[in-house]
Amino acid sequence: MSRPSIKSTGGSDWSFQEDAIASVVRYYEEEPFAKNLLVIPTGGGKTLTALRAISRLLDIGRLSNEDRVLWTVHSKTLRDQAEEALIDIKNIKKFHFNKYLNTVVEVRMKEAARAILAQDTNRSYKLLVIDEAHHSAANTYREFFNDRIGILGLTATPTRADESVLNFDRVAYSITFSELIDRRVILMPEFLPPVNTGRTIRLQSLDYSDLGIIDEQYNTDFRNRIISEYIVKKRDIFTKVIIFVPTNNHVDSLFEKLSVYNELYGNQFHVGYIYSEERNGRSNDKGLKNKEYLKWHKNYTEPSILINCAMLNEGYDDPNIDTVVMAVPTRSILYYMQCIGRVVRNPGDKKTSKARVVEFVDNLPNFVYRIDNKWLFADISDYLEPKVIEVFYSTRTELKNTINKCLSDYNVLPEYIEQISDFGSDLVSLMLLKPTLSEQENRWIPLLFNVKNRELYTHTFNEICNNINEYQDIEQEYLFHERLKVPRDDFYFKSGKYKSDLIHALKKANSEKKERREIKRIIYINYFKITKDNWWTRLMRWFRRRYTQLISVK
Repeated sequence: MSRPSIKSTGGSDWSFQEDAIASVVRYYEEEPFAKNLLVIPTGGGKTLTALRAISRLLDIGRLSNEDRVLWTVHSKTLRDQAEEALIDIKNIKKFHFNKYLNTVVEVRMKEAARAILAQDTNRSYKLLVIDEAHHSAANTYREFFNDRIGILGLTATPTRADESVLNFDRVAYSITFSELIDRRVILMPEFLPPVNTGRTIRLQSLDYSDLGIIDEQYNTDFRNRIISEYIVKKRDIFTKVIIFVPTNNHVDSLFEKLSVYNELYGNQFHVGYIYSEERNGRSNDKGLKNKEYLKWHKNYTEPSILINCAMLNEGYDDPNIDTVVMAVPTRSILYYMQCIGRVVRNPGDKKTSKARVVEFVDNLPNFVYRIDNKWLFADISDYLEPKVIEVFYSTRTELKNTINKCLSDYNVLPEYIEQISDFGSDLVSLMLLKPTLSEQENRWIPLLFNVKNRELYTHTFNEICNNINEYQDIEQEYLFHERLKVPRDDFYFKSGKYKSDLIHALKKANSEKKERREIKRIIYINYFKITKDNWWTRLMRWFRRRYTQLISVK
């Protein structure tokens, strides 16, 4: 991952938005009907960046005041967020929004957007913006991609934790979670030691296809008591808490239990809940419309706890939230990132701002893979469940020696090692893949990511991983050089054997995943430099994560 330096002023560096706007505008000018993706993690301002790009297109005459841009969303919360950003006076003045922007951009729910485009015989709609575009692989979005219209997708990550293909031509611009932290745009989350419930949860899947079984396993009085007591006992350090649970029934049960414990400990918090739709005549604890309730909650300054089920992970921005509680397990890095995204927004006061994350973990005997916080700092697909590792170093020599030792330990062939003699910067990640079948044969192939090749290699690896069932039998010259556009003279991919080994490693990993076996043949190592001003923070982070790993072992 690229980790740029912070501006010397010590404030947040939002200049990446200008780069993103320039890329979106350039690609639209070159090909108005292209399907482009804008990748900015939660807290980085995807909505505002997209609106500024559209305003720029109006300024330069690529869009006229007679044209229309259709902004489609799949939830009312996202609709409200986009509409508010469009008419926000602060945005209009600060970023000099084009005077026609508010009339050109129309925010619509997905079903309404589909009907609008079907009736647009005059082709007035020149651009379709798909908010939270990771949903666009669903069948309900398919016809949008058949229309002769430019598309701009907005997402926090370009990968999905399944096999679906996102139907975009290119990533117009991308920035990572780590980059936003280094730019002080978002806060570094503090992961508190996970709370082990001691319960054994017996599920065959974490895809939440059977909510009845999920509710039966997770929504228990014993588990809810553990969650409630832990949170209210932290009243001295928790101020504004968001809790994610798997079902609406769980919202109800946990609300009741938390209310009891909150009263027992002196009513330190306002305890609330919110549903995405009405339930038993109400959609939140105050009986307000959700838009009004969220506005009230955002302005509420006393300690509070708000429980939700898959409601606040998208489209809700409150920089005063200081704690996110994950009372629901997930195998989706996207969902994990969205939930964590609620707490990392930077309210501007670096001395007092906190971004705490608490996970309640259970014994899951049917699963050998679990998302952990290191995934927030990785850019690769989690579909084939690679192991993610963090390594810290102080000097370029130490980095080089550390990588050399790793390559030696994994028996990497000498011809693959020569690239590290000049990897261009300190911003390095190393992927190791084992193509061999034998457990005894320790032969691995590397893929070294640096500033120059990171976008290409990340895209290539993610694309193949997410579609391995389709790609594993495609002729490799066509797959890598025609379909994925990898240069034929690339250091690694110019070798036919390397391409074959990489596909074979991913193919075997896919088979192991289907057999519910632990996948040990893909390792992804992020190298982080410890600088003078942050070495203690990095060291403490390493110890905290190591502690987390140890106590999470089942």
